[in-house]
Amino acid sequence: MTRVIGVIGDVHGNAAALTGLLALVEARYDHLVLVGDYVNRGKDSAAVLQLLVERAGDPGRFSLVAGNHDLAFLACLESDALQHFLMIGGAATIRSYVPAVEADVLRQLRAAVPPSHLRLLRSLRSHFHEDGLLVTHAPRDVPPVQAPVLFHVYGHVPQRSLVPAVTRAAAAIDTGCATLTDGRLSCLAWPSLEVTQVDDAGREVRP
Repeated sequence: MTRVIGVIGDVHGNAAALTGLLALVEARYDHLVLVGDYVNRGKDSAAVLQLLVERAGDPGRFSLVAGNHDLAFLACLESDALQHFLMIGGAATIRSYVPAVEADVLRQLRAAVPPSHLRLLRSLRSHFHEDGLLVTHAPRDVPPVQAPVLFHVYGHVPQRSLVPAVTRAAAAIDTGCATLTDGRLSCLAWPSLEVTQVDDAGREVRP
């Protein structure tokens, strides 16, 4: 039997939006897939990762795809790639872990990030593929897969209309959470393509 799957777009450090959206959709769908970019831009990246840590222990219910911002955060923590991380909005993430920044901010950050958050970042997957549904972070992140792909859902590209761009074969569901003025966080259902959205404060918005 095909599971009913909800796919959640780019969160970008907005814990209020993620909390509000999960409250609406967690009980509604059999499985939730998140497209990545959990950190940067918004002010609560540490809180977002903690929310995901608390749910990652149930792989039957949650699948977490890696976004480029998440991979940059991991590279910053593991291989001194601080400058690139700062160039793509990492300062907000650092402040969510280190309120009072000192000269050696990378040392402070590494000391402040809990081991559970680091394990989560290392565990993020490249894609999700089930029953014809392919979920990746970006539109070009299409891996070789054995079974046919009927529908491709991805984030990464902010939709200035603030609603997912849905065609017969794909959906772009980054609706500007923490990145666009009045941005929203969206969840797209598969196979119904029903959309659920919240605003930056986590309040439901009718798309």
